[in-house]
Amino acid sequence: MGGIVDRNKIWSQAKIDAFWDRPKLTYEKWSEKIDKNDLRILKQSMLYMNTSDFVNLVGYDTYSKKYVEWRELLTGDDSRTKLKNGCLDSLWSKYTCGTMYVQNPTNEWFN
Repeated sequence: MGGIVDRNKIWSQAKIDAFWDRPKLTYEKWSEKIDKNDLRILKQSMLYMNTSDFVNLVGYDTYSKKYVEWRELLTGDDSRTKLKNGCLDSLWSKYTCGTMYVQNPTNEWFN
């Protein structure tokens, strides 16, 4: 699923999106925190990184296996959280079931 990923290129934008206040955060340090289930880092990454960038950075296998657990972190009732839940859910469905399921898609989701 997916081709070769240039994680350094993805990381350069993803860290700005989610961690603009931590310019010295490296992909390696971030990845270690993700592996240790650092709840703050996970939630901030899922909410503010581009959805496909987040999946590419954690890897398809890891995402498919851990997303059910990680999704518990996205509990807000705000529009960003709802949108991210939908996007992350649909990618999880695609990678685990082979089809992309979207519950109540919105204009934001399609964009």
